[in-house]
Parts: sequence; C-alpha cells; structure tokens
Amino acid sequence: MMTWTAAQVTSATLSGYYYIFDTDDASSTTLAEVLSGTQLGSSAVSVTSASLADSNSHYFHIVAFDSGGAFGSVQTYGPIVINTSPDVSTVTDSSGDNSGSNGTDQTLTISGSRFMDAVSVKVGTTSLQSVTRNSSQQITATLPSGFTAGTYDVEVTNTAAGKSGTKSSAYTVTASNTAPTAVAAVVGLSAPYSYTKTDATSTVTISLTGADSTDTDASDTLTYTWSVDESPTDASDSSLSSTSSSTPTYQTDIAGSYIFGLIVGDGTAQSSKVQVTVTVNDPGNTPPTANAGADSTDTVNGSPVTFSGSQSSDSEGSVTYSWSMVDSPSGSTANLTNTTTATPSLTGYNKSGSYTVRLTVTDEGSLTDTDDVIFTASIGSVSASTSLLSVDTTDTTVGSAFTVSVTPKDANNNLLGTSETVVISSTLGDASGTVSSDATGTYTLTFTSTVSGTATVTSSVNGTTINASDTVIYSPGTLSTSVSTLIATPAQANSSDTITVSVTPKDQYGNNLVSGQTVVIIPSSGSMNADAT
Repeated sequence: MMTWTAAQVTSATLSGYYYIFDTDDASSTTLAEVLSGTQLGSSAVSVTSASLADSNSHYFHIVAFDSGGAFGSVQTYGPIVINTSPDVSTVTDSSGDNSGSNGTDQTLTISGSRFMDAVSVKVGTTSLQSVTRNSSQQITATLPSGFTAGTYDVEVTNTAAGKSGTKSSAYTVTASNTAPTAVAAVVGLSAPYSYTKTDATSTVTISLTGADSTDTDASDTLTYTWSVDESPTDASDSSLSSTSSSTPTYQTDIAGSYIFGLIVGDGTAQSSKVQVTVTVNDPGNTPPTANAGADSTDTVNGSPVTFSGSQSSDSEGSVTYSWSMVDSPSGSTANLTNTTTATPSLTGYNKSGSYTVRLTVTDEGSLTDTDDVIFTASIGSVSASTSLLSVDTTDTTVGSAFTVSVTPKDANNNLLGTSETVVISSTLGDASGTVSSDATGTYTLTFTSTVSGTATVTSSVNGTTINASDTVIYSPGTLSTSVSTLIATPAQANSSDTITVSVTPKDQYGNNLVSGQTVVIIPSSGSMNADAT
C-alpha cells in the first residue's frame, strides 16, 4: 500500500490524482505515461496494488491536478522491492529442542519471517497435515508419532505466491526407546532347574544368569534387579549374592522350591518381571511320577467324567494330588471338583472340543511332577426323539406356501450343526428349491400345493427318520366361474321330461369347494320343481 499527504492547491480546487506502478525510475517516466494510469478522487491518500511481480524493483509515480486543469509535477517513490519468499530461521519442539522422539506427536514451532496467510510445511519430503500460521514470523505444525528417525530439512511454502524457504538439517527425529526383554536362567542347567544336596547339611549354590536378556536399542547398557519371590520356610532371602549383578548366586541348605524374579532396565524403560523356578532336593529324594490316566472321549452331556491319578507314584513315600483345568472350549461352563483327591470329576461340559486337565503330584520332599489328560467332548449322532420339526402355518389355502423347519439334535439336545443330510417330505405340494441351513443348524424347505387336503410333513436326518412331524390343512381357494362345472341330465328332453342339473363349484385349481355354498340354478324355460341340494 502506498500512502501520501494530500496535495496543496493555491489558485484552484484539488480535483484528484493519476498514478502508475512500473519499473522505471523518475528520469524515464513522463507526465503522459502517468496520465495513462489510474485516476483517483481528491480525497484519496493511499492505493494498494496486488499485482507487483516478486523480486523486481518497482516505482510508484503520482501527479495531482486541480479544477482548472493544471497538473503538478510527477512525484516518484521507490524502488519498492517485493519479496514473498519465506525465511526459516529456527525449528524447535515443545521442549525447546531441535530434536525429539518419534514415540509421540511433536509440536514444532517454526520461526522466521515473511510467512503469508496460506502456508504449508514439509519435513523432508513429507507434508504435515496440521499447520497453523500464528503470525508472519511464527508457524506451529504437528509432526506425527512414528515418523522415521533421521535429520530433516524443514521447508515453508507461501502457497499463494508459490515461494518456499528451507532450513537445512533443521530437526532431528530420534527413535523412541524400546523396553528390554528379561531372560532369567540357571547357569549350566536346563529347565526344569533342580539341584540335589549331597547330604543333609550340605549347601547348594544356585548360579543365576540374566545374560541372555536383550534390548533392541544396541547402544543401551542393561541393568539387572533380582529378587527372591518365593522360598521354603527358614530359607534366607539375604543369601542372594547381589541384586544388581547379571550373574548372582544364591546359597541354601534348605530343600524345596525357590522362585527368583528378574527385571532388566536400559536407563529409560524396564522390562516386565520374569521368574525362574529352582528346586532343591534333599539327598536321595527323587521326584515323583505323575500319571493322570488315559485320554477319553464322550458326547457332550455334562454328566460327570472321573479322572484317576492313582497310578502316580513316588519311590520314597506318598504323594499329594492337585488337579487343575488348563484348557477348555470357549464358552464352556465345565467345572472340576474334588481337585485334591486321586479321582476328581469334570462336570457341566456343555461345549464340544478338548478339555485339558493337569495333575500335579508332590512328594514328601516337596518335589513335584505333572501330567496332562485330555477329555474330548463330541456331538452325538442324530436322535429321532429330540430332533425338532415345525411348520410356519398349519392352515392355508391352495396356491399358498408353507415353510418347514427341522433342527437336528443328538440325544443330549446338542445341535448337530450345518453339515447334516436333511430330507424334508410333504404328502401334498411341491418343494421350492432345496433344503438350506442357517448358521445355528436349523434346516428349512418351502412347499406349495394346488391340491386341497391335509399335508403330512416328515423329515429324516442322515437317513434316520425323526419322530417329530406336523400337518398342514390346504383349503380350496375362492370360486372360479371358469373351472366350476354344470351338467344337465339328460342333455335333450321333451317338454314333459324332468331334467336334473348338477353344479360343482370349484376353485381355480379344480378343487371342489366345501359344502354349504349358495348355488342358484336359473332355467331359461320350464320351471323348477325343487330347491337346489
């Protein structure tokens, strides 16, 4: 925008101005050129141009004229240099840094100059979606999480002018830290880990190691935190040689089960705790042998299934029993009872599939062994007595359809499913299409009959006729004048003869209408000697 002070006129009245913008200085601009420009009224004191080319030197020429037709001298202002290229000076995040993690969104503040109303921002070759121009000197933009780690140029573009400015290596994206993975083990042994004392008073040294723990950030230094999470009564937790070493030791003379915990850190994040179990055996004691019995199969009926661990043994003495359910079909309500005896029971198994039951036996020296037994519950074969058949109507008219639904079940009322061979029959009518099944295992077929009467509907599943059946009564339709019949006997007679007329009302399919119809017989000559019957 160019502004000026109103022209002073002494001998007449100011009438207005003429002005032009060009790239010539005052030495080459004539009054005629200015008069070819734009005229303004006498009250004008400013003018705006939106069409000046970028990066050129522009001049503003103006001349005033009065009511007497006199012109003043041409006044020139300039040079005016237009620059719409943005300048990017700094790029920082909400922490004031020029680098940040890709584990979270980063709000970037871009400082500089000549930021126009419509701007876009690129980090590297990626255009950011959330960009706000706060002023001609500041922009905020969101760098989304997950951005690839690296150092990037930041480019700002004044979109209306098509001009861009770039700050090289302006912002660095660092990879977010990944928590390490803890691995706890016992040096020189394979799982399950166990030691045996040499005599009643000997001490066992348990050599623990977390050296196999890992961290995807190769430059991180791992730290170790060990704990004694479980130990026999009278065992000392302070026997752990170090809680921060990668390979501590633990000394004990108490037989039993020990559980050690390990958490690994990388200076920023910690792993989940992992545990390692070590069994210390008294001298001469060997672990017991668990025997949960043979796998078995039955149909889904919920009746108790008894398991037996009586074949479990221990060469040094007796064992105690502990049974648990470790796997069952989704949605099952099965329950295990008498879990501390040799013969528990599984009840309420209402879903087909495999049920895995685990037996843990413990000897007098606290040594244990486990064994799994699998019980498979399956759907039984079709039961004629429990399978269902129904119709959607039991009374209809000829020409109408009815649908039969058959639900095959086994003897325990379990649905057989969608892959059975189901045949549906009706003594009247023709089937429309073929038998189809829905997702629950109910099969349907539609029949239509043009013959009146009673249709008996039956079904067989996999070759077995089920007990359930139903009937559908097909009533005649409405009177059809074109199908109904009238017969005169005899067809030819003398005037003194008697003629018997028989009328049979029928529907469109030729079915006789039921009795009770109102029939009127009108002769063209002669007389009726009786009412119609």
